[in-house]
Amino acid sequence: MYRDPHPDARVREAATITAHPQAGNGGTVPGLEQGSLKPLPEAVGAVAVLKDLITFDVMALYVADRSQKVKGYLACAVLTVLLLIDRSPVEAVASGGAVALLFTVAFKVGAIRRGKIAQRLTAAGFLAVRDEQGDRRFLRPGQQLPGHTNPFAA
Repeated sequence: MYRDPHPDARVREAATITAHPQAGNGGTVPGLEQGSLKPLPEAVGAVAVLKDLITFDVMALYVADRSQKVKGYLACAVLTVLLLIDRSPVEAVASGGAVALLFTVAFKVGAIRRGKIAQRLTAAGFLAVRDEQGDRRFLRPGQQLPGHTNPFAA
């Protein structure tokens, strides 16, 4: 997530800090019930979108890129070879196949889940962009990546 550099965002930030000076230290938090993480009825939608944005960014750390898939399937092959050396071919093939199936399902479930979150963020009006490292991020309408004057330039 990136801080919005626009002046009106800074004004909202200052007003929120003034209204909730003890937020994070046991005080009131905008949009949440006192002393809990349960959103107020009027903030349920905004909290859900914020949760999706955070979840999408956290899942970026665990997205299965080509190198992760290669390492995972290579581990399956190594497991199979180690068990074959132990002279147990049935267990070797079964274990290697089971672990490969587990990796395949995990990679697919992660991609599907991240895709659904991306659809919800797009439907909420967020804009999908690529950051400096080439990772996919979502920005609020009108927001730009830090240091960029045009998010569509890259």
